[in-house]
Amino acid sequence: MAAGAVILALILIVAMRPTKNAGGLATVYLNAKEYARLPLYKADTLSIEQENGQVNVIETDGLGHVRMLSSTCKNQLCVHQGWLGAQEADNSGWIVCLPNGVSIQITEDGP
Repeated sequence: MAAGAVILALILIVAMRPTKNAGGLATVYLNAKEYARLPLYKADTLSIEQENGQVNVIETDGLGHVRMLSSTCKNQLCVHQGWLGAQEADNSGWIVCLPNGVSIQITEDGP
């Protein structure tokens, strides 16, 4: 019985481990021009600091998701969108901060 539990635990660990293509890419745009590409299989943060003082911080969790962690915009709609991933069927695939001109597109293609 203990051997079965160990085997089940190993299967779960391997199944839940992120792979290189898990989640694809987050392509970040600044004023409609490509600014950066973030692989969603890697936990990371990207800070976009514009000359006019506008700042957006984007975070990937390494498990296929991205979010706007913080923004200097007044309405905070981009931050309140929360985590977005390529695997969720109910999302548009975009996070947009219209006041700061920053947007994130989720694609399923890896680097």
